[in-house]
This record gives sequence, structure tokens and C-alpha cells, in this order.
Amino acid sequence: MTVWTGTGTPAAAPATSAYALETARTTLKARFLWLTQKFTREPLEGLVDSSNKLFHLRYAPAQADSVTIYDADGALVAAAGYTTDDEAGSVTFGSAPTGMHSASYTYQALTDTQVLNLCKEGFDAMQRVYARALYLVSSGGYNYVSSAAATATDPTLGAYTFSTSRRQIELLLTCCEWAVVKALVQQAGVEAVSFREGITGMQVDRSKRVASMTPGLDEIVARIMEAVYAAADEAGDTTMFEGGVSPGARSDTWYDWFDWHTGGKQDMGLIT
Repeated sequence: MTVWTGTGTPAAAPATSAYALETARTTLKARFLWLTQKFTREPLEGLVDSSNKLFHLRYAPAQADSVTIYDADGALVAAAGYTTDDEAGSVTFGSAPTGMHSASYTYQALTDTQVLNLCKEGFDAMQRVYARALYLVSSGGYNYVSSAAATATDPTLGAYTFSTSRRQIELLLTCCEWAVVKALVQQAGVEAVSFREGITGMQVDRSKRVASMTPGLDEIVARIMEAVYAAADEAGDTTMFEGGVSPGARSDTWYDWFDWHTGGKQDMGLIT
């Protein structure tokens, strides 16, 4: 299993089969297409004066290790000739460029750290809607879903383990989706504005964007509940399906007039 750490090059996970939230983060970024956007040979922003070495990407943060630099003639610049700060979107050259350079890179709306933190919130949400003895265990720079509090142990759930069950992973991923969209709705409520101008002047409306995003959040909640029952069914957890309504007390008259077709009186609640 290989997961993305968000810094440096992708690294192989330690010798454990437990499912890592870093894997959930990678899947979530692929599922939410709007989280990333590819830019190709876009001019760098900065002063070209034969002495300035610091330039910037137009959009930041950039996805880790996605930045490729080209010189003014369109030739690829060796990676040894510059360093990048992906989160800040900066490019620092070893020697000041004498012409306009360009960059190809992948912009992402949230940093890897932010997405990972939202995945942790998604794990907590999963535990709230379907409480089980599952833990998050940090080991070797990864955060694993574990059945033990101290060591990364892949939980056994019915005939599967967590890491081999698409239903269990889908429940976690859907809860992570909810965490991301909820954060965006909250941000929209605080920051997003709509401008409307009429005879009374200009008005600022903060509500419509939140209202338009809320149905999407409700749809994710509905999918979470579907995923909960699918995960419980696969794990053989019958507690999710037990329950019902206890029959109320029934008189002999009720039984004689209305319940005769059952062929026998109720086991509980009969008044004689």
C-alpha cells in the first residue's frame, strides 16, 4: 500500500495492512474534482531584472511535487536549479532568471494538512453515527484506523478487515466528504457575499450561497445513513437492525372483534 504524505515524494507505508487516513485523503482529492486544477506553462509572477530570484505561482497552494519549471525558450529547467514552497506557491531560483519563466503545476483549494484534518473529523463523525471500538493510531507519519489504541491493528469486522472492505472504507470516505462540505458551508456563511444593486442602492447578501450548498450537505448525510447500514450488515452487526414497537395492551373484546384472524392471542399486552 502506498499513501501520500503531503510532503516530499510519495512514500511506502510501514509494514501494516491497516487503512491510513492519508489514503482517504488521496481518494477524497480524486473524488472532489474541484479540489484540484491543472495549470500548464503559466507565467510566473515576479520581477525579471537579472537579480531577483523569488517568483510566485499565480494560484497557491500547489499540490506537493507537482511544480515543473520552463525557461523563456520553453526548455525544461532542471529541478536542482530551484526550490519550491508548495503551500506558499513560491519558486526560488539558484540564479536570477534573465527571461520570463513559466510553470506547470496542480493547484488545490485546500492544503494536504487541511484535507487530512477534515478526514480526522470525518473519522470522528463515523464514530458518532456508528459507535464502534475503533481508534486512530499514528505510526511512522501515518494515521491508521485501528482496533487497538496503541498499535496500528487492522480491525476485523465480520468476514473482512477494515482495510479490505469497500463498504467500511466507503462509510469513512462519505463521512470525510461531509466534513469537507460542512467546512465549506460554514466558511460561506462567514465570508461568502452576493452583491445586489437596485434603486435603493447596493445590498450585500450572505445567505444565498449557503442555501444553495445545504442540499448537497443533506444528500451526503443521506448517503452516510445508507453506508452505515451497509457496513453494519457486512460486519454482521445485528444491533443496528434490532428494535421495533412493543404491542400495546389489548382487551378480549379487541381480540374477539379485530384480532381473530391471527389464530392466537398476543404473547404480551393482553388484558383479560
